[in-house]
Amino acid sequence: MTCGTFTISRVPASDVDQVMQEFEASDSPPNSVTKQADSSGTFTVIAVFPPCPPNTTHDAGPPAAPAGQGQPQPAPTGQPHPAPPAAPAGQGQPQPAPTGAAHPASPPSAPRPAGAVGVFPADVVSAAQLSHGKWEVPASVTLAQWALESNWGKAMPAGSNNPFGIKASAGQAFVEARTREVINGQSVVIMAEFRKFASLDEAFDQHGRLLATSSFYIRAMAVRDDPNAFADALTGVYATAPNYGAVLRGLMKSYKLTRFD
Repeated sequence: MTCGTFTISRVPASDVDQVMQEFEASDSPPNSVTKQADSSGTFTVIAVFPPCPPNTTHDAGPPAAPAGQGQPQPAPTGQPHPAPPAAPAGQGQPQPAPTGAAHPASPPSAPRPAGAVGVFPADVVSAAQLSHGKWEVPASVTLAQWALESNWGKAMPAGSNNPFGIKASAGQAFVEARTREVINGQSVVIMAEFRKFASLDEAFDQHGRLLATSSFYIRAMAVRDDPNAFADALTGVYATAPNYGAVLRGLMKSYKLTRFD
């Protein structure tokens, strides 16, 4: 069951109502869904679900399959922009620019740090593309899952290098973390064993291997040349959330992730 606050940024005006309706039409709708206009002319959609228990990893799906209720996304706070340089001074007073002269441009905004909403670090993109080349899982879907499942890389079981919530099987290295699961129709918090990977590259490789070889994902792999259909085919399998595929598609469209396929 989804909890916390989830945001999708840079949603085109033509799609914002559809994204909001998909949240509201889910079996576990949020307490509220709002939209905020961005300075670029797009929108941020903010869905507020019930609060999460502390230190909870979201998890659902068939046995031995990775979890996928999605991690709550922090509401956007805006990125600070450096102030423009002071105007040149003369006699202690600011001097206006001469008529017809070009005004100096303000410096560009500071780069957004890794872990910020909307940022796909180079090593994450590279790992998704390597997995695509080996296992044929669309990199765009993998990147959308990375953003959703790990809260943009900020929410992983400590020491796991596991952004996808992949469960550990017998004999595999693991870390323990609390996770939310739906059991007999009830949302409960339990301790679970999550795979421990040596690196993000290994995690992305094993994520691709799981989707490419597990019988749970045969339907998804049959449409691997269509990232949107692939995302929809994960609904009810990778995650029980009925809008899981729609959320992935929203991320893929908002951040133009198919350019990485």
